[in-house]
Amino acid sequence: MKTVLQFLKETEISKREATQIIAVLFLDDFEANYSNIRKDHLNRGLIEIGFHFVIQLDGKIFMGRHANQTGNCLPEFDSKSIYICVIGDQDDLDMEQSIPYQMLMEKLSKDFPSCQEIKYLDLL
Repeated sequence: MKTVLQFLKETEISKREATQIIAVLFLDDFEANYSNIRKDHLNRGLIEIGFHFVIQLDGKIFMGRHANQTGNCLPEFDSKSIYICVIGDQDDLDMEQSIPYQMLMEKLSKDFPSCQEIKYLDLL
C-alpha cells in the first residue's frame, strides 16, 4: 500500500523548465466556465485543470495551474507554454473581458519577457 507521501509525489505537477510561449485559446462556448472546464479535465483523468488561467465572460480571471507548473493541453508544447483559456469570441470581446485579458498578458510578459503570444489554434 502506498503512503500519502508516495501518492503526492506521483500526482505532483512538474515545474516548467523554460517558458517560451503564452498560448491563448478562445473558447467560443458561452456556456463554459472555470468550474465545468476543470470538471471536464478531471473527468478525463488529469490531476488538475490543464490551463494556467481561465478568463470568464464576466472578466473574472481564475487561476488553474500555477504559472510555473507544466500545463496539460498540447503535449509537444506543455513543457514550454503557459496556457490561457478565454471564454468567448476573440473578435468580439467586450471591455469586461478585454481589460482583464490585456492586464494578464502585460503581467505575464513582464514575468516571462522572452515569451511570445501565440493563438492556441496556431499550435495545432
